[in-house]
Amino acid sequence: MGFFAPDTEGAEIREVIQPQDNETLIVKQFPNSFVNTELHDKLQAQNIDHVVIVGMMTHMCIDATARTVADLGYKVSVVEDACASRELTYQGHVIKAEDAHYAFISALDFLNVDIYTTEDFIQQQ
Repeated sequence: MGFFAPDTEGAEIREVIQPQDNETLIVKQFPNSFVNTELHDKLQAQNIDHVVIVGMMTHMCIDATARTVADLGYKVSVVEDACASRELTYQGHVIKAEDAHYAFISALDFLNVDIYTTEDFIQQQ
């Protein structure tokens, strides 16, 4: 949990994406945005049925959250070029960040998550 701990770099909100006064801020400490947060309750209270996901890291937070969104019955979209991963290693095997990203995006696509580029997502709105 170190990276997500309060008052650490991983928990900082960059100035360019600071929430507006009318936006709800959900503070999470785990990869899955629904674990130990009020996110599901907030979505239900506002009758939201479509969740759009962007952010870091495709192989953890994006994947875990998208799967939960789908399991809970929401329509889920991932804007894949607004997400990123990092290089992964396991027992001496190195997986390039781009390969990790697209492996998880393709798995979500197989799960029937709607996958968009930013341009395609904006055009379909």
